[in-house]
Amino acid sequence: MTNQIIVKMVLDAWHSKIKEADNIFDNLTDEQLQNEVASGRNTGVYLLGHLTVTHDLMLSILNFGQQIYPQLYPLQIDFRKIRFDYLEVFRHQVF
Repeated sequence: MTNQIIVKMVLDAWHSKIKEADNIFDNLTDEQLQNEVASGRNTGVYLLGHLTVTHDLMLSILNFGQQIYPQLYPLQIDFRKIRFDYLEVFRHQVF
């Protein structure tokens, strides 16, 4: 297998997983996203923020370009410590 084929396979898999996550998050209400995924666990909004920050960081790590949402990195760290309307903060930072 050539390197180009391997890179294409990895990127296709990455895009496929992003699409799957999009479908999951798109079908949840704001209230559902604010619930913990399990007792004592992170909320759906935290997980969405975590995925957004992680994938955004991957752009620069893989030399695909600059981060699109660098303003979310400090917010993501705060998500673990502060409990308030995460969804509203996330919306204002991204959109």
